Amino acid sequence: MRFLIFFWLILPFFICYVEASGQSSGIIFTHAYIDFPFEPATNGIGGFTANDFDSDGAMDISIQSDKSGEVFWYRNQGGGTWQRFVIATEIHRQLGATTLDVKCRWPSRHSDGNLLARKSREA
Repeated sequence: MRFLIFFWLILPFFICYVEASGQSSGIIFTHAYIDFPFEPATNGIGGFTANDFDSDGAMDISIQSDKSGEVFWYRNQGGGTWQRFVIATEIHRQLGATTLDVKCRWPSRHSDGNLLARKSREA
């Protein structure tokens, strides 16, 4: 009985999500496979990021292992090919990763420049 109640409560949100994430959104995904550097069951994954690290217009990725301490950068060469670089070897027990554009090249949704966050002061 609890499952049925949960199902009927969550169903409208699921339908809205499916409609919002469909092709009408205009977002196009390209699937690609890479040579994965380590086995997650034994080494663990500490983090994953996607960003254009080399500013060539193609999304690159980085993968970190929390046990081996290695950080891999996969440079997207286009056409489904990736070049792997080991960019760190002694980063142990890290919990995750993120990317940040410190040169403020991300498009802004504000009229006053490229901002990630803004603190306003009111008189």
